[in-house]
Amino acid sequence: MKSDTSHGFWYRIFHRNPPDDMILLGKRFERFGLTDMEMKEALQSACSFFDIPSAQIIKKLTHTPKGQTMFLDWDRKHHADDTLCYNMQQLIDMKVEKKDAFALVVTHECAHEFMQRKHFEGIGLGAWDTELASDFLLSCWAGLTKIDIFKVNMGLLTTCGSRLHPDGVLRSLFVRYGYYRDIELKEQDLPILIPGLMNEFVAFKQLHIQQIITLHRKYEHS
Repeated sequence: MKSDTSHGFWYRIFHRNPPDDMILLGKRFERFGLTDMEMKEALQSACSFFDIPSAQIIKKLTHTPKGQTMFLDWDRKHHADDTLCYNMQQLIDMKVEKKDAFALVVTHECAHEFMQRKHFEGIGLGAWDTELASDFLLSCWAGLTKIDIFKVNMGLLTTCGSRLHPDGVLRSLFVRYGYYRDIELKEQDLPILIPGLMNEFVAFKQLHIQQIITLHRKYEHS
């Protein structure tokens, strides 16, 4: 995922300093981020949700200039070369110090990988749909695993859009819907499968299509 800041999109989402942050500052560096096992478990959980192979290549970009936490795929026809890149210092700076927070980041990126052969038509050359679908699926996974989405949702609300990335108000709307819709499906003992969830996404998008079109006009030349 490309970003217009040196820290990247996920930094803006998670980096919300509480008033007593200076008191807690030392505790952030008692352990340098997540353990390798925590990262692998989060990655495996996200990949299992999408029924795609867990990335076998994990590349550390902590000391690489502008290194980002993201998935890379070199051949869109298969997942064999999928690479999870991570910058541990970036993750610490944006307060992704626990497995649940890291899992949310990875799940969004896994959604992109899952949809690498799916082409959306329309708004932003399909870029807005791709991001909204990834946010929606992230929140469905969070609902399934009972991971709190409050922080990511509040972070999204303050995020500005662009020609290729949806307005934060829209993203928050899709995150909230996905989270609670997933809980409803579980309570009704209905199967939670990706094809069905994608149908839910398309239907919800159509309900808000006019709002999406109106907001996209604000960013057409950004």
